[in-house]
Amino acid sequence: MKQLKASIGFYIIAYAFPAYAGYLHGSIFNKVQVDNRQAFSHNGRQFAESWGDFYYDDKFANLHGGLLVGARYQNANPHYELYRAFVRKGFKALHSEITLGRFERADNLGMYSIDGGDWRYHRKWFNINFYAGKPRRIEDLKSERGDSVFGTESILKLQPEWRSQHIPLTMEQARIRIGYQRFKFKNITHRIEFGTQLEGKINAGDDSSYQLTSSGTYLITKQQFRDLLVEGIITFNKNYRIRGRYQRYNPKSGFLTFRERFFQFLTRERQQLYELGFQRQPRYDIKWYLNGLRITRAHSFTGYGAKAGFQKRWQNLTLTGQFHYLDYGTDSTKSLYFGLRTSPTSKLSLHLRTVLRDEQKQLYGSNRVIGNDLDIQYMIDNDLVISANGTYIWNSKRSGEYLGSLAIRYYFDYFKPKEAQ
Repeated sequence: MKQLKASIGFYIIAYAFPAYAGYLHGSIFNKVQVDNRQAFSHNGRQFAESWGDFYYDDKFANLHGGLLVGARYQNANPHYELYRAFVRKGFKALHSEITLGRFERADNLGMYSIDGGDWRYHRKWFNINFYAGKPRRIEDLKSERGDSVFGTESILKLQPEWRSQHIPLTMEQARIRIGYQRFKFKNITHRIEFGTQLEGKINAGDDSSYQLTSSGTYLITKQQFRDLLVEGIITFNKNYRIRGRYQRYNPKSGFLTFRERFFQFLTRERQQLYELGFQRQPRYDIKWYLNGLRITRAHSFTGYGAKAGFQKRWQNLTLTGQFHYLDYGTDSTKSLYFGLRTSPTSKLSLHLRTVLRDEQKQLYGSNRVIGNDLDIQYMIDNDLVISANGTYIWNSKRSGEYLGSLAIRYYFDYFKPKEAQ
């Protein structure tokens, strides 16, 4: 009831503003879905949900607001949720802004919302941010929930234009991010978050370049790294690319998307991945690559594998193909993936994904998998879009998995002043 009252209050405030002060915009989303993913019984679950996503913007007063409310109907039991309700005020002279309420945040923890406050100071070359409140988990996403969170983050953006007389490299851009976070959920955890990105040229005047990136979280209390990523990319003459990557992955959610399960080598257990690959793009509309990799999982043997793939673009169609192979000694996996994305008309878009997979497992022997996933979007009018999704995964050793949904979204734009159009 409190959440509904807050929603009604937001509507009254937004509509009370005169048209010249700002404008209200957003969307209303309705969906029905059936699925039997592994967390549920074989009979699956059925539910319907409605979302209202609203924003208020006044660029003259530098005042903004957001509201996201949802209602889910499952087993004849409605459940209401207030996902977002914030007010943000900017102070141009102070180069800062303050946000209060319930708002989303994305960092190395994942995507979650906070009941609390956020202060940001931003200049062209430097940003700093302080935030505090109670974290709330967002469903089906890599996310966190807890009793309290406090943190700070700083970002330094530089254009050093550095050149060396001894090595044929320049450094043209540098971005450094570092933060501290105190997170409490039963116990208190102290984290250091970091990220870097360096970009430059090879041989100065050439069309060759490099990019080095890293990101991760260091748990001070456990003295260990978590979700660490280090990647280097070297591009020669814009058409050839060499890429090396190290990733330490630790899942937060039991749900893996179709892409994560078959398009990437992700699982529901901790793993480390080493990857080295080569990519060639002879023309703007076609590219192919070949990668070798090594994967170590928490409760498995070390495995070796390879990935090969291509992408071809036409005017209204993109075709993607990939082959994956992974060998653990006692276990092995081979996957063939195809994706087709097309827009036959300006109002219709289709995305079809198909995977063929052969698994050899010591635990249950051979298992063959055929998976299909289809997304359809159709624009009925400029402000009305209908979408449908269907997924079915057949296993020779296990029960099949399915997901089907139908949704409609209405976009609106009220009280928008002419100056903002």
